[in-house]
Amino acid sequence: MVLENESKEALNISNLNVDYHMFNRSKRKPFGEFVDFYALKDIQIKISEGEIVALLGRNGAGKSTLLKCIAGLLRPSNGEIVSNGRIILLSGADPGFIPELTGRQNVIELALAYGISKIELNDFIESIEDFADIGEAFDRKFSGYSSGMRGKVGFGFITALNPDILLMDETLGV
Repeated sequence: MVLENESKEALNISNLNVDYHMFNRSKRKPFGEFVDFYALKDIQIKISEGEIVALLGRNGAGKSTLLKCIAGLLRPSNGEIVSNGRIILLSGADPGFIPELTGRQNVIELALAYGISKIELNDFIESIEDFADIGEAFDRKFSGYSSGMRGKVGFGFITALNPDILLMDETLGV
C-alpha cells in the first residue's frame, strides 16, 4: 500500500555488476591472457518518481555503461534492475535520423518506429516542429542541418515521446 505522501519507486537497481574480459599481451605472456575488468561493481540505486538525478564522474567511471544497462541495451553480469514505466535513452543528439531525409520525414519515420499512432502523428510532428523552432529548415535534408539544429530536433523528438524515465548521456553539449 502506498500512502498519499509517499512517492512511487521509478527505478530500483540492486547488486548490479558489469564485467568485461580484456585480452592482454605482455613480454611475460607473449600469447596473451584474458583479464577480468569490472566496469560496474555492486551498484545500488533507488530513484522515486519525479526525482531528477545526475551521474557525475571521470571518463571511464561507468556512467554510460550504467545508463545502457538501465535502458536495456547492455546486459549486466549480475544484479537486478526494476523499472516502472517506459524508458528512453538519448545518447548524443541523434535518436537515429537518416541524413538523406528531411527533418519532417525523419520525425515521421521514427515516430512510427517508436509506436506513435497515425492518429497522434500530426500533433506529435507539430510539437517537435514548434520545439525545434528551425522554420522552413524542418523540410530540408537533415544532412544540411547544423549541430544545433540536429540537437533541437533530436531532443524535441525524444522528449515528445513522453517517456516515464528519460536517460540522457552527453546530450546537452549541443
